[in-house]
Amino acid sequence: MDTYSSQLAVLHDFIINGTGADANNWVVDRQNFTPAEQIMAYVMGYRYRLYDITAQDYPALQKHLGDNEFDKLLKQFVNKAVSNHNDIANYQTQLPQYLKGFTYELATLESQIALLSNAHNNTALTTADIQNLAPSDLLATKFKPRAALKLLPLNYNVNEYYSAFINNQELPTIQQQQNHLAIYQHNHKVWRLSISHNEHFILSGFAKGQSFGEVLEDMLNKNLATEQELMQKISAWIGKFIQNHLLAK
Repeated sequence: MDTYSSQLAVLHDFIINGTGADANNWVVDRQNFTPAEQIMAYVMGYRYRLYDITAQDYPALQKHLGDNEFDKLLKQFVNKAVSNHNDIANYQTQLPQYLKGFTYELATLESQIALLSNAHNNTALTTADIQNLAPSDLLATKFKPRAALKLLPLNYNVNEYYSAFINNQELPTIQQQQNHLAIYQHNHKVWRLSISHNEHFILSGFAKGQSFGEVLEDMLNKNLATEQELMQKISAWIGKFIQNHLLAK
């Protein structure tokens, strides 16, 4: 190898992908420490780091699976999942795709909490920011969700389970239960808020760049609510979103 950068590229390819040139061709042989053994020292050290960085973000999943099954899962995950992100902390986000059902949703919840804890955010909208809006202006407004916000449609009582876990309470029986959850960062803390199907629909519409009026029209077209029901709940919806810091200025 001619340059340090080219040597580093070969080493990186070997560690990350398990491929590359024969170590005997580019690693100096040392007494009692062959080129292959030297490379494996790097490989195993990096894999242990990936194991640890992943494990720390999934305490509830570990509790649910038990230590032995969790250890087995993480070893299989580290052996299969490629670390191809500049920030090693984001490596763990691949874990949920190796799971199904309740464990998939629990892992997704914990993964998003870990990501949002360090995510860039924008300033929250306040009541004062919209107090002078006329009703017609309110419907024309394109509200923006917070940058550090994730909406999760769920099929199990995952949030109930996670809440019991972090509060050291008796864990509930796992049940299929369609529900929706908003996970978001505010004042450098991650919050979880149960939201209705329609609230999820509205926030998703805002994320697509729709005005409030356009979202409400879509709700009517999809028979999610009657016009009377929408008019009755407009203030409550916006109030809930602002009170819980889900919208951005």
